[in-house]
Amino acid sequence: MANLCFIAISIFFIGVSLATEQNMSQSTILSDVSYYKFVMQWPHGLCTSANHPRCIHPYPYYLCIHGLWPENSGHQNPSVKQLPFNYALISGNILPQLRTTWPSVVQANSNFAFWKHEWDAHGIRSDFDQHTYFARTVHMAHLLNPTLKLAARNIVPGGTYALATFESELQQIYGSRVQLRCKTDFAGARGRFNLWELHFILTFTPTGGYVIHPNNQRSSCNSIVYY
Repeated sequence: MANLCFIAISIFFIGVSLATEQNMSQSTILSDVSYYKFVMQWPHGLCTSANHPRCIHPYPYYLCIHGLWPENSGHQNPSVKQLPFNYALISGNILPQLRTTWPSVVQANSNFAFWKHEWDAHGIRSDFDQHTYFARTVHMAHLLNPTLKLAARNIVPGGTYALATFESELQQIYGSRVQLRCKTDFAGARGRFNLWELHFILTFTPTGGYVIHPNNQRSSCNSIVYY
């Protein structure tokens, strides 16, 4: 059953890639965006954590998008460059893709509320207009596809792994260090550290390509990671 799930996700992401590549436009590289954090979250880690939010059921059993966050190496927020969120621009082919790759797993927030938050907090500081921002982010989820790539190396949901092993496998897959973030599954020192997020550091080229850079921020996980 797990293999069928992974195959289905792979087929979906191939469709996403073909659709989004047709819609992506050239972006202007602005100097105050030094790099982007591309963050994917593991819903099970969020929804089983201590003091977790009330989540939808069933929630996705694959890594989903949390956001694409422009960063400035001077530790200041990049400047606002784009217009506020426009609901009308979330339509057509991008909508079903967003629902699958970038869902809100928190009951209190609709998908649109989640996407609006991410755009108003981060997207407006990016180098991309709203449509390109969401299309580019969905496209990156397809290209990186950590659920499938980790599974190919026998790192699968439900498993328990040494942090060093998890980090090493990610580095071998992507050629650069990826930061892991975890949440404990209940309060107190005995809480298990469940995988919550993967943080990639990216830059984009003027032609629409990308480069993964090492994320040297320390993991928030313990020596053992529950996936």
